[in-house]
Formats: sequence, structure tokens, C-alpha cells
Amino acid sequence: MKFFKRLLVFVAVLLVGAILAAAGAYYLASREPDFYRPHAWAGSQLQDAGNRASQKLAGTMDWIAAAQASEVRSRQTPATSTSAATTFTVSFTQAEINAFFQQWEQARNWRQKYDKYLQDPMLALHQGQVIFAARMRGLDQVASMRLMTVRGDHGAVAWEMSGLKLGKLPMPDAVWSKPREQLLQSLRTALPALQRSARIDPDGGANAQAVQAAMTQAAIGLLEGQATDAVLFLPTSLEHGRPVPVKLASAEVAGDELKLEVQPLNPAERGNLLERIRRVPHASAATDDRAESR
Repeated sequence: MKFFKRLLVFVAVLLVGAILAAAGAYYLASREPDFYRPHAWAGSQLQDAGNRASQKLAGTMDWIAAAQASEVRSRQTPATSTSAATTFTVSFTQAEINAFFQQWEQARNWRQKYDKYLQDPMLALHQGQVIFAARMRGLDQVASMRLMTVRGDHGAVAWEMSGLKLGKLPMPDAVWSKPREQLLQSLRTALPALQRSARIDPDGGANAQAVQAAMTQAAIGLLEGQATDAVLFLPTSLEHGRPVPVKLASAEVAGDELKLEVQPLNPAERGNLLERIRRVPHASAATDDRAESR
């Protein structure tokens, strides 16, 4: 009889512990991370931060335009041409990044591309990390992931995703697997048409399909847990002109600023980039890579 009483007490303690653990997990999952502040604007702060970001982008456009002109001169008169700066450094605060995104989101109607899955996305610079966070549709909870730079092939910088969380807890696979597969399927379906139309001009200008294909490939790689090329497409003008691909030499978060160092691609590197953009992944190889990553 004493044995059964002790057994009942033991089972009751286990049940209470399980209930408390589940309640604690739900509480942590439903809590918003401290860095998630998508609407932290007052007065003209949004416009002011967006204007600062636009001014910095204008400096970046001047540099890439000068690099393009220098390349053209070197082809025409290699003995007398002068070279533009081979590296450009620019820093953006968290407020500037998010303000610029929100302004362009409204102007370019970017929201329709993600609104089915996410709402109130933002980029946070927190404890030396770059964090993308958004509220997941259907769950009304904040999902976040860490974007980090690693050294890839031949010392090149690559993006890698880590630390996927729901609220303040690691993201349960049961929650993430279905939307992840939906996103992957949508991206894979759109990719082939973009690849077929991708072009990069001799002067380095990339058409919209090349930019979208590269970004789609990067998103697929990150969702599959792979490091992806850290290539940025910088506009030479807000009104006209095609964006030019540049490679990210370094990325560093210092306090509330993201410092980026970029370098132009030479013609051979642009050719290799276009080849990678157009490359169709082998199905079995992709499957093997995902299996090994697990």
C-alpha cells in the first residue's frame, strides 16, 4: 500500500513538473525578444533616419560609378588610366537600416512578397550580432534568426544563418518545418525562370532577374543551413541604371552600427558570379548536402 502511495506521489510530482515546464516554455516562446522593436519611431525619426541612410547610399553609388568608369578607362587606355578606390567602407545604424527598408517597402510594394508569411520584419544589431526578426502569421509570435559572416572558399566572406528562435526559445522543428518547406517550394518554383533571364552587362550592370535569382539562391541556401555568397547589388542611380554586384570583404557590428567593407568584382569574377546564378543544382547532390548537414 505504501508503495502505491509513493508511486502516486511520484507520478503527481512528474505531472506538476511537466505542467510547469510546458507553461514556462509557452511563456518564453510567447515573449518578444528585447531587441524586437519594429515601430520604435517618434515624430520625424523615421524620415530623418531614412534620409541619413539615403545620403550614405548616395556616397556608395558615387563610389561604384567611379569604379565602373575606372574599369572602362583601363580597358581603353591601360597605360594612362587611374584606378578608383578598390575598397569602400560604409556604416549604417539599426534605425537607418530599418527606416530605409520601410520607406522603400512602401515605394516598391515589397510587402506583397512576404506578407503571407510574416509581418513587421526588422533587422536588429544586438550584442555584436545581425538579427532578422518578424512576427509569424498564424502564430502571432516573433521568430528570429542570426545572420553571421564566415570565410568561405578562397577566403571569401559568406553569409550563414544560425540561432533560429521562437520568442526566447529555440525554434521547435514541428513549428518551423512546414513554413520552411512552403518557403523553399515557393523559392524553388520561381528560380528557374529568373535564372534563364539573368544577365550581367560587360560594364557590370545586372538586370532585375539576375539580382532576384541571386537573392533567391541566397535565401534557399540559408533556409537549408548552407553558407551563401556574400554578394551585394549596389545601384549606381536611384532613377536609372542597373545595380552592380560587389563582394562583401567584411561585416562588423560595433554597438548600434553595422560596418560593411565592399570591393568591386573584376570581369572574371562577374562571369563566375553569373555562372553560379545560372547553375541548376543537382537534385541528388542537394539532398546529400542537406542529409550531411543534419
